[in-house]
Amino acid sequence: MIPRVALEIASDLMIEAEAHDIKPILELLEENILKVNGIDEIGLSDKDRKYLEILNKADREIGVSNIANQLGVGESEVIEDIEPYLLRLGFIERTKKGRKITLKGKEYLKRYYLKYKKVLDL
Repeated sequence: MIPRVALEIASDLMIEAEAHDIKPILELLEENILKVNGIDEIGLSDKDRKYLEILNKADREIGVSNIANQLGVGESEVIEDIEPYLLRLGFIERTKKGRKITLKGKEYLKRYYLKYKKVLDL
């Protein structure tokens, strides 16, 4: 399941839980499920962050086939599942030469890795 779809379902569950006064239980479950699956508060998964890391380390445009190979997925998954949300967030740009990370994408990675105390070569 795509993380953004999972977040939408979780949001619907929260609305129902609030109506039935079980919201605190579902909030705890939601937080733990997202954490276990590596999904952050804006809906990015480990695979999304890996995509951003690939672009960040390259510091130049990279073709989608190169990105797909480094992620170990097909090009269609990159184009259809990963890139649309990253584009909407303004974290990446498509150019004639390939994809590149934006300043906003770099700032997200810095915040994420500072928050979770993970090491990243920025």
